[in-house]
Amino acid sequence: MLYLLLMVLAFLVPGYLIAFLLSRIVPKVFADELLKKLRKQLRLGLVNTGVAFTVPISGTNGRMLKLIEQIEKEENRDSDDSAKRSERKMEESTYALIMAIVDRGYSEVVMEAARPKGATGGTVINSRRVGTEEARRFWGISVQPERELVLILADRSEKKSIMKAIGESCGMRSEAHGVVMSLPVDSVVGLD
Repeated sequence: MLYLLLMVLAFLVPGYLIAFLLSRIVPKVFADELLKKLRKQLRLGLVNTGVAFTVPISGTNGRMLKLIEQIEKEENRDSDDSAKRSERKMEESTYALIMAIVDRGYSEVVMEAARPKGATGGTVINSRRVGTEEARRFWGISVQPERELVLILADRSEKKSIMKAIGESCGMRSEAHGVVMSLPVDSVVGLD
């Protein structure tokens, strides 16, 4: 199985908190070891250092997929039940990655809705919508091309209430024109 390793690293600079989002696709056999090394080397878990976690993915481009499948075959020759263990571990995970995609300027509204339901923080990534001209012609509406992606790593037990609160304040029928979704998180370091 393939995993997307996401690292949100934070650094304090006088007067500013600077955050970086880094990602890498890795096979499961490397993901857990990478998380352990990241925790130790980057001191994840200390205040304002960041968090790293893995999210299962179902595919990638051809060349990358072949390389990762070959590595997994070599690592798992003696282990026929590794997929079952991975699925069981995913079910037991206590975290979920909530993603809200909203028009630019509404990320704070997302966080204001999420915090009372248990979210402690989030990461905002600026993005740009593609195909806005086609949407205007097809639907007859103007679509704001500048968007914000808000990533919230939350306890799985709070996921539904956080998503509902975000949807109510920033959903498609609001000025934020938001979409909310979630992904399972396999492993996490840095939330101690």
